[in-house]
Amino acid sequence: MPKKESSHRGFNSKFMTALISMPIALLAGCSATQPTKLTPSANTNVSIAAASTANDAVSIYDVAIKSLSLVSQTGATVPIIGTPVQAEFTHLNGPVEPIAVSQVPQGVYSSAQITVGDFSILCVGLGIEGGVQGQGSSGNGQPANVTITMPKPITVTGSNMTITLNMVLSQFVSNSSCSVGSMPTTEQFEIYAGSGAGSGITQPVDVSPQKLKALQGVIASLNADGTMLTVDSLEGLPSVVAPVPAWNVETNANTVFEGIAAASALDTGLPVEFDATIQPDGSLMASRIAVYDTSATNLSLWSGPLLSVPSSAQPILALGRQAAGPIYGQQFAQLDASQAKFQVSGQFGNLASLPFATAFNASNMVPGQNVDMTFHQASYLAGKNVPMVSTMTLVSQTINGQITAIGKSGAFTTYTVWLGTNDLFANLAFQPGQNNLLTNPRVVTVYADDNTQMLNSLPLGVNSFMRFNGLVFNDAGSLRMDCGQINDGVAE
Repeated sequence: MPKKESSHRGFNSKFMTALISMPIALLAGCSATQPTKLTPSANTNVSIAAASTANDAVSIYDVAIKSLSLVSQTGATVPIIGTPVQAEFTHLNGPVEPIAVSQVPQGVYSSAQITVGDFSILCVGLGIEGGVQGQGSSGNGQPANVTITMPKPITVTGSNMTITLNMVLSQFVSNSSCSVGSMPTTEQFEIYAGSGAGSGITQPVDVSPQKLKALQGVIASLNADGTMLTVDSLEGLPSVVAPVPAWNVETNANTVFEGIAAASALDTGLPVEFDATIQPDGSLMASRIAVYDTSATNLSLWSGPLLSVPSSAQPILALGRQAAGPIYGQQFAQLDASQAKFQVSGQFGNLASLPFATAFNASNMVPGQNVDMTFHQASYLAGKNVPMVSTMTLVSQTINGQITAIGKSGAFTTYTVWLGTNDLFANLAFQPGQNNLLTNPRVVTVYADDNTQMLNSLPLGVNSFMRFNGLVFNDAGSLRMDCGQINDGVAE
């Protein structure tokens, strides 16, 4: 294994070579009923989190954020993202992910400025002849800072707080062309205090603003006993011109480890999935760290949905939405999973109590399931662009749909969810040359229990559109989700 390093760095950065500007509308909420007393010249440690609100039309939206600033009521401009950082927003449809930490002068901020750079957007579906195809756009544009007044100001106060930058994909992406078109001047981004992602002008319900689930990355450095480490987030664009976030992560006696015995078994180059809370200084305290592949030798990691599962011994097709390592994720990559070790994320501790079999293997995997895959080769082999998968882990994902029925099953509340036609499960279920394993790919039964985070602000009832985040299983032809989080949904 590579030698452990003792460095402990914060969010990293590089300069960008191309920029565009997205006009945006920024939204902030402040629920205090009494005036907040501010300390003159005091600073607040602000963690900036990224999130998105989207339906199921977009498979990838990757963008480099050049800068993000708040503008105070006195006209002072304060950068909260001062150096470029890359973020893939589709996998943050509901969940949130820290992308920067900044010291912000306390005060009241009524507007914001943003400049973004290179972007890539992709929508996936079946072509006329039944094969998988994608359409989208990528590139850059004219650099500019756009200032938008917030309907409600953000009050920065206290020793620390979280501010969320939420991309509202569903309101400015054309489903027919999968492009940003003329880039409308409103509702492309929201910004608000807290980390619960909302939509439109609705301030979200945020029951645990500092709780983070299923962050994924690769260990870049750590101290000798594994109690302090730096984890690089996974990248989106292969031709990256801005760095991904680098998280400072701590472990303690309460941290649960999966795949390894203890923190001392952590090493540089290992892929990790972890749950954490944001600490006052912006670092992350891990409550769970999972290592699904314990070899760092020539390691590459891809994360994204399965696209095609042939019935014969042919390569499967998957989408490399995020990746790290020498074998870089590609759009519509062919993969050899014949020797893969199949496993399920340990994010949820209730799998054994679910009233269905929580199995994930080569015989029941279906297009649309979100997976992490690891590979161990230094480069693509000459004349063979089909990497050999070492491990394939079922990980959480978000579905968006309309509730058609609500019931009970033991300790679980069940929601029968009707998916839109753009959802990958519905779109990719019936393809030539693959086993069609699903009876009704537009229906998912969602199982929620007392541990499910209810972050919806709209009523949760029949005919409601909601977003559900969790693990999706194929149970003998029926899709079922073990749900960890519910957010307001988006009409298809």
